[in-house]
Parts: sequence; structure tokens; C-alpha cells
Amino acid sequence: MNNTIILRKVLKNLGRRQLTALILSFLLTGAAILFIGYSFYRSTKAELELRGEMDVIQSAERFNAYLSYDRNALIVAGYKVNSLLMKNAPAEDILRYLEAQTEDVTNAIDESFTGLYGWIGGEYLDGAGWVPDEGYVPTERPWYLAAAAHPHQIVFVDPYVDQQTGKVMITIAELLDDGESVIALDIGLDGLQQITNEIAADTPGTVVMVLDSGEVAIAHSDAEEVGRDYKAEGDTLGGLIVRELRTNQNDCFMLEYDDSSFMVFTKEIEGGWRCVSAINTQAFYSPLRLIILFTLALGIVAVLVQLAIINKMSGRDLRNRNLNIQIRAAADIYDSLLDINLTDDTWYELNNRDNTEDISLLHTGAQNSMVESVNRLVNESARPFMLDFIDFSTLKERLAGKNTISVEFLNLEEKWCRGRFICAERKPDGTVTRVLWGVEIIDDERRQRERLQYLAETDMMTGVCNRTTGENRIGEILRSGKGGMFVLFDVDHFKEFNDRFGHALGDQVLISVANCLKNAFRGEDVVMRLGGDEFSAFAQGVYTRETGEKILHRFYDNLDNVTLERPEAGKIGVSAGVSFSPEGKPTSFRDLYEAADQCMYESKKTADSRITFCDFPAGVGQGPDSAACSAHGQTDQAPLPL
Repeated sequence: MNNTIILRKVLKNLGRRQLTALILSFLLTGAAILFIGYSFYRSTKAELELRGEMDVIQSAERFNAYLSYDRNALIVAGYKVNSLLMKNAPAEDILRYLEAQTEDVTNAIDESFTGLYGWIGGEYLDGAGWVPDEGYVPTERPWYLAAAAHPHQIVFVDPYVDQQTGKVMITIAELLDDGESVIALDIGLDGLQQITNEIAADTPGTVVMVLDSGEVAIAHSDAEEVGRDYKAEGDTLGGLIVRELRTNQNDCFMLEYDDSSFMVFTKEIEGGWRCVSAINTQAFYSPLRLIILFTLALGIVAVLVQLAIINKMSGRDLRNRNLNIQIRAAADIYDSLLDINLTDDTWYELNNRDNTEDISLLHTGAQNSMVESVNRLVNESARPFMLDFIDFSTLKERLAGKNTISVEFLNLEEKWCRGRFICAERKPDGTVTRVLWGVEIIDDERRQRERLQYLAETDMMTGVCNRTTGENRIGEILRSGKGGMFVLFDVDHFKEFNDRFGHALGDQVLISVANCLKNAFRGEDVVMRLGGDEFSAFAQGVYTRETGEKILHRFYDNLDNVTLERPEAGKIGVSAGVSFSPEGKPTSFRDLYEAADQCMYESKKTADSRITFCDFPAGVGQGPDSAACSAHGQTDQAPLPL
């Protein structure tokens, strides 16, 4: 009762203007609280969507990377075994190769690797030395049947439980070119389970799983769920997810399960499998309710205590606060993020991982600070082009019509980093006045990309370009208007090396020829293996026979110095055919190849280690001019002039 009387007195003593101001203050406070709550809701929802999408993307990338090592090993092994089968190599040679590859992959990539095996050339061969039981029929095994049913592709066989180890395994297999042989290897799924657990642990309330093509959980953040067939379940989270995927085939959707809402993100990975990340939204929204209640209480107190201050608060201040939160969240992506004003050469940090000073401090001398950082933190080999990249005097021109430019470089720790300028503010005429400078470490991403590119472009036995890569590079040079010398090389009597001394010596011959070619030709020249015992090279800018002979004699001198493991095999002989693309009148790769091939035919008709030059530009249609190599030609004709 006393409290009621006091309140009445307070209200009675308030004038109309004060009362109106108080009511308005309450209304404004309520509106502000609603605005803050809605803003938090939107930012939380955006964070939830971003977190879920990043989780499933990260999961897919890590799962694909985990599977790709073994997949690449199978591709390389299949290529080699195909080559051995084409050469009618004995089973002992193929088995030795499988054993060597199994040991290499085990030592270099995965200690748990169980080895390469398969039904090859009508026999079961196992690189790990496993001997099957008498009743074991390879051609009736799931890995053989799946590969045979899907020629010209890598197949992933559904998981199974290994009877000896109790571990969940999968098999990947490939049908070889003879249409009957199949090569395969097993992959343990412990790594997938570990990746699943790590990703689920990073985000509260997250369920992460991997479904195979039959909608069975082969990895799950709840280990007890592994092996469950969700297509037959309708009342579990996994069953609801599978049903939604079948019905709508969406990569992102919401569903209700066990009085909770889940935001589900999915992405397809290797083998036709699917990675799934399901986030319980309550884990994110529960703290939001507490924040809203706390904000409400704080607003009421603020109205009663400092009415004037609350009345001056504006929506702009709230928006700036939310914008600052968003900027800080974006800044966390980078190891370093700076806000640079190009007009007055000032800067301040948007994040500060390495020190504790106030990141809101404004600093002068932005350009000098950037130069100092490059000299202090960037690898010496990368400093010149990095100093050019951070030059403010050209930055406005380089950002014309663009929102961002980036560069990759090595730091002092020999780690790859990416630096990025982001346009933050422009004048009405388009002139850039303010930028963000961010640096992130991308070492793992860069080195994986380079490794995959190397595997795609290189002949794995010899280390020179494979045929596809070599032809593409030569084609690019020719299309750019430049010409040069094209040479076809063919190892003399190569089949005798294999037949008399074994494929190991044959491989040594090919590797030796490739090394001699790399040492004879220049760094900008293209050296490639066409296949079998055939190689080719393109010397850019070499237009005359005189210059070409010097390069070729250098190659034959290198070849003379090669000593094979079996001296009784003798010296390596190589015949060559040469054609030219004239300066200023470049021809096509096909014309170059056909002209050199015609010359090679002439070389092969006469003597070993013979070079035949085409006297006319490729494509003219004239006959070749044959002449012997003075150091290596087995002919009584005059030697080539040097």
C-alpha cells in the first residue's frame, strides 16, 4: 500500500511534459530492445547458417582429401599395371611393383595402408603378401563385381567390417584396360570417424555424419550410430534427414526432431557419399534469450536513472555497434586485418592476435608501416614483388573496377600466405579512398594444390611432362606467335632391353633418356614422354639446324655418359626426327609432329642413333633431309657440322 501511495505521488508531481517524456522513453527503450533482440536474432541466424555451411564444406574437403590420397595411389598404380600388361610383363614383375607401391604409400602417406591387390592377368596378386583361403574366389568378390560393372571409373564399394581387426573398411577398385583385370585397395574409416568427431566438437549442438550410397551411416559424431541403415527408419534424426533428401534433394533445410529444430546442411563427396551437418538451433538461441532479458532489465533501469541519455540514443548508434560486431567477426578469418585510409596515409587494426595493445588506436605512415612489415616478415625471394603489390601509388589504378585483388607469397617460416586488398570506400567518381588489408596462412591449401597439379601434369616414371600437358604447353607457345624446333625421340631396340634384361632395366633406360633430355634442353623448353619409349621436346626460339645440332649433340653426349646397371646391355641408342616452326610463321602442333614423325621414319630405316632433319618448314610438304650425328651415328656419311 505504501509503495502504491509513493508511486501515485511521483506520477502526480510529474508534469505533462515529463510524463510524456517518460512514456516516450519507455516506448523508445522497448523499441530499442526489440531492435537489439531482432538484430541479435538475425546475426545469430546468420552465424548459424555460416557455421553450418562452413562445417559441411570443411567436412567435405577433409573427407575428400582423406580419400583422395588412396584414390590417387590407385590411379597411379592402375596406370603402371596397365602399362605392364600391355608389355606382357610376367606376374612376378607386376607383383613386385604392387609390393613396392604398397611400401611407398605406407611409408609416405598412411601407416595403416593394407596394400594394393587385385585379379590381374588371370591371377590374384597382393602387394601386402596376404594369401587368401582355398575357397576365396576373387572374381566373385564385391570389389571385383563393382569394378567390372563400371569400366573406366574408380568405384567405391560399400563398407564392411574386417573380420580380423573388427574395423570398418571400404574398398576402391578400378577395371583395367584389358577388361578383365581389376586393381583395388582398402581404406580404413577410422580417419573419417576422427574427422567427424573433430568437426562436431567445434560447434555446440552439432551432429555430423557421412552416409554412403545406400544411406547407411559410415561415420557419425555419435559412434553408436555408425552402421545404421537410415533409409528404413522414419522416427530418427538420420531417418528424417534421409527422407528429406529423397523428397526435396536440397542441400540446406530445416526439420523438427525430438522437440528441437535442426538446421541441416549436406554436401556430396567422393564415391557418391554425402556429408551431413545438423545443428540444433536451441544451442544457439538459448544464450540469445538471456541476452534479451538482460537487455530489457538494463533498459528499464537506464530509463529511470538516465532518461536524457537514453533519449539521445539513436538507431544509428545501434547499427554502428552491430556493424562493428560483424567487422570483428570477419576480421577473425585473417591472421592480420588492417583498415587503411589512402587519403591521409593512416591505419588501424581490426584484429590483434599477436599483441595486446588497443586495436582502435589510429596510426600514421601506413605505407611505411606496410613496407617495414614486408621487409620484416616476408621471405627474401618474395619481397620485390610484394613491395610492388603493396605500393599505394598504383593501388587505386589496380583496384579500378574491382572490389579486391590478392597475392600469394612465402613468409620467413617458408609458409604460404595470401595477402588481399579489399576496397572499403570509393568517391563518387570511383576513386578508392579506403581499403582493408588482410593476410591469411594458406600453406596446406597451396601445397595440396601444387601436389595435385604435379600429379596431373607429370609422367610419374620419368618426371617429365606427360603427353597431355606437353602438347598443351607447346600449343600455347605456337598460338602466341612463337616458333622453334620440335624433336621426336625413339629408343633403339627398346624391346630387347625388356626382353633380355627385364623391365627394371627397361625402366632405367627410360628414366636415363628423360634425365639426359632435361639436362640438354633449357628450362623454358618443353620435354615430354609421349608413351612407351617415345619422347619429344620443343626448343622455343631455335629456328636453325646449326643451333639445333648443338642442343642435340649435348643430349647425345649426356647419353654416352649413362652407365646401366647391367653393363652387358651396352649403350642406349636413340633415333630422332626434327622439324621446325619458322620464326614469324608459326605452324600447328599437328604439322610439327607429322613432319618430325616422317623424319623419324627415315632415321629408323638406316642406322641407330641417327638424326634426320626436315629441310623445309613443317606443313610445307617437302621431303626430309637425312644426316647422321657425328658422335653417335652408325653410318659412313659425313658428320653433322658443329
